[in-house]
Amino acid sequence: MSYESRYDNWIGGEYVRPVRGAYAPDTSPVTGGVFTEVARSTGPDLELAVRAARGAAGSWADTSPAERAAVLHRIADRIESRTCSTSRSPRPGRAAGRSARR
Repeated sequence: MSYESRYDNWIGGEYVRPVRGAYAPDTSPVTGGVFTEVARSTGPDLELAVRAARGAAGSWADTSPAERAAVLHRIADRIESRTCSTSRSPRPGRAAGRSARR
Protein backbone atom coordinates (compact mmCIF):
# COMPACT_ATOMS: atom_id res chain seq x y z
CA MET A 1 0.00 0.00 0.00
CA SER A 2 1.36 3.41 -0.90
CA TYR A 3 0.69 6.74 0.79
CA GLU A 4 0.99 10.35 -0.24
CA SER A 5 3.65 12.34 1.60
CA ARG A 6 0.99 14.83 2.75
CA TYR A 7 -2.80 14.84 3.07
CA ASP A 8 -4.99 17.93 3.00
CA ASN A 9 -8.55 18.20 4.31
CA TRP A 10 -11.33 16.67 2.22
CA ILE A 11 -14.01 19.36 2.05
CA GLY A 12 -16.82 19.70 -0.47
CA GLY A 13 -15.55 16.87 -2.63
CA GLU A 14 -11.97 18.11 -3.01
CA TYR A 15 -8.70 18.33 -1.15
CA VAL A 16 -8.25 21.69 0.56
CA ARG A 17 -5.07 22.92 2.24
CA PRO A 18 -5.52 23.81 5.91
CA VAL A 19 -6.29 27.52 6.30
CA ARG A 20 -3.28 28.11 8.55
CA GLY A 21 -1.05 25.84 6.47
CA ALA A 22 -0.11 23.58 9.40
CA TYR A 23 0.47 19.84 9.14
CA ALA A 24 1.09 17.18 11.76
CA PRO A 25 3.24 14.07 11.41
CA ASP A 26 1.40 10.74 11.34
CA THR A 27 3.33 7.81 12.70
CA SER A 28 3.09 4.18 11.72
CA PRO A 29 1.87 1.85 14.46
CA VAL A 30 4.10 -0.79 12.86
CA THR A 31 7.43 1.03 12.89
CA GLY A 32 6.80 4.10 15.04
CA GLY A 33 8.25 6.26 12.25
CA VAL A 34 6.56 9.14 10.47
CA PHE A 35 5.08 7.96 7.17
CA THR A 36 2.98 10.98 6.13
CA GLU A 37 1.75 14.38 7.22
CA VAL A 38 -1.91 15.26 7.75
CA ALA A 39 -3.64 18.62 7.81
CA ARG A 40 -3.72 20.16 11.26
CA SER A 41 -7.20 21.61 11.10
CA THR A 42 -8.40 24.55 13.16
CA GLY A 43 -11.65 26.46 13.59
CA PRO A 44 -11.57 28.10 10.16
CA ASP A 45 -11.18 24.66 8.51
CA LEU A 46 -14.14 23.39 10.49
CA GLU A 47 -16.20 26.35 9.32
CA LEU A 48 -15.38 25.53 5.68
CA ALA A 49 -16.37 21.89 6.24
CA VAL A 50 -19.62 22.80 7.98
CA ARG A 51 -20.49 25.26 5.20
CA ALA A 52 -19.84 22.56 2.58
CA ALA A 53 -21.89 20.00 4.51
CA ARG A 54 -24.81 22.40 4.83
CA GLY A 55 -24.60 23.09 1.11
CA ALA A 56 -24.76 19.36 0.33
CA ALA A 57 -27.54 18.56 2.83
CA GLY A 58 -30.36 19.46 0.45
CA SER A 59 -29.23 17.21 -2.38
CA TRP A 60 -28.48 14.38 0.07
CA ALA A 61 -31.96 14.72 1.56
CA ASP A 62 -33.46 14.57 -1.94
CA THR A 63 -31.60 11.30 -2.62
CA SER A 64 -33.73 8.19 -2.19
CA PRO A 65 -33.04 5.97 0.83
CA ALA A 66 -31.96 3.16 -1.53
CA GLU A 67 -29.42 5.42 -3.27
CA ARG A 68 -28.09 6.71 0.06
CA ALA A 69 -27.73 3.13 1.31
CA ALA A 70 -25.81 2.20 -1.85
CA VAL A 71 -23.42 5.15 -1.38
CA LEU A 72 -22.82 4.28 2.28
CA HIS A 73 -22.24 0.61 1.41
CA ARG A 74 -19.64 1.59 -1.22
CA ILE A 75 -17.88 3.75 1.37
CA ALA A 76 -17.96 0.91 3.91
CA ASP A 77 -16.61 -1.54 1.33
CA ARG A 78 -13.67 0.75 0.55
CA ILE A 79 -12.90 1.22 4.24
CA GLU A 80 -13.13 -2.51 4.85
CA SER A 81 -10.86 -3.35 1.91
CA ARG A 82 -8.20 -0.99 3.24
CA THR A 83 -8.61 -2.22 6.80
CA CYS A 84 -8.02 -5.80 5.73
CA SER A 85 -4.80 -4.94 3.91
CA THR A 86 -3.38 -2.81 6.71
CA SER A 87 -4.40 -5.16 9.52
CA ARG A 88 -2.09 -7.83 8.12
CA SER A 89 0.98 -5.68 8.75
CA PRO A 90 3.08 -7.23 11.51
CA ARG A 91 4.05 -5.16 14.51
CA PRO A 92 7.67 -5.16 15.68
CA GLY A 93 8.34 -8.35 17.61
CA ARG A 94 5.12 -10.04 16.51
CA ALA A 95 4.62 -12.57 13.75
CA ALA A 96 2.22 -11.61 10.99
CA GLY A 97 -1.26 -12.96 11.52
CA ARG A 98 -0.96 -13.32 15.30
CA SER A 99 -3.66 -11.66 17.31
CA ALA A 100 -2.68 -8.97 19.80
CA ARG A 101 -5.09 -10.53 22.32
CA ARG A 102 -5.24 -14.18 23.26
